[in-house]
Amino acid sequence: MGSKASKETIRGMLPASIQVSDASDAKVDERFWVLSGSNVPRWIIPQDTRHGSHVFRCWKPYGLISQVKWRILYAFYRIGLLGWIPGVTSVGISGFASEQSKYLSVGCESTYVPSFYIGTIGITQKIVVSFIDPHINEVISVVKIPLGGGASANIIHEYSVLSALEKSSFKLSPTPYSIDLALGCSSQEAIRGGLVGRIYSDELNVFLSRLLTKNKVSIRDKARVLSKKIQELDGCVNDELLILLGVLSDLQDTTQLPAYYVHGDFVPWNIIETGGGVIAVDWEMSDLYGLPLYDFYYFHFQQEYLFKCFKKVPKPYGDLILGLSNHIINDLRRYTLVAMAYEYLNVGRNVSFFIKKLKAEEC
Repeated sequence: MGSKASKETIRGMLPASIQVSDASDAKVDERFWVLSGSNVPRWIIPQDTRHGSHVFRCWKPYGLISQVKWRILYAFYRIGLLGWIPGVTSVGISGFASEQSKYLSVGCESTYVPSFYIGTIGITQKIVVSFIDPHINEVISVVKIPLGGGASANIIHEYSVLSALEKSSFKLSPTPYSIDLALGCSSQEAIRGGLVGRIYSDELNVFLSRLLTKNKVSIRDKARVLSKKIQELDGCVNDELLILLGVLSDLQDTTQLPAYYVHGDFVPWNIIETGGGVIAVDWEMSDLYGLPLYDFYYFHFQQEYLFKCFKKVPKPYGDLILGLSNHIINDLRRYTLVAMAYEYLNVGRNVSFFIKKLKAEEC
């Protein structure tokens, strides 16, 4: 994407009060690099390496080729030559200094430096703004700004979930700071640490076990709700929908199971190792009355789908399966596959992987 096109795209994404200009016309501390993906801006990073290095340290591509590319970008960034990389453009962004009190509820003793991550295009697209304290060069708050039509509802939902999780005896999630219901914007604590690896660990198992609630839920009730959502999807009924609805019609177990706070997007890039345990971020897809094992299976199925690493999913273990029969565990596994397929159908994505997995379950 060219510099002019990039600038116009960014201007259309940011709040109207923020000024976007050529980098050459901006102050030194208001100049940013724009890194694009699929020909649209994805990262907007301060050109001052003291303030932007955290982006490269915190973002962790998992594919080998992506890791190599990311390290090359970081190397060029550190020596001030990122602009030499094809596709990287520059832009000036100003106005956040006067606006930060709107987005932050933490103390504003100084002017913070923003960096931006722009989510995947779609109805839930959002901008995640990390505000950096220039004195310590650490992120002190994360702000989410909606772009897609469904993003506001997700952001507001996440804020309510974070507020509920804050009452837990364990540190499970970021502390929510503020919510603007009119704008659909929120601010929350920035979690420091590194992303976990792709291998499911005992530490993750302990984390999921701590999401247990005092409520009860049944597979049949959740299946009925999901079936209604699938039937309400736009478009004609096709073979894939019929398969999904058929699986749900088989899930008739009424056993009252322990309900969990379900994260809903429990994958390595949403889980941070802090040194004192793991903390999950991005709770926008969460469910306060979720079924057991949903996040466990999601962690494995989502990676299998994205990385094309078709292998046998390990059996759940430990406190997560206390009191669960093999029959119920199998039903929970099938429910997770259908629920994931629904989420993909809802944004117009291919679900053949999930159909294939469900058919394999029947063999």
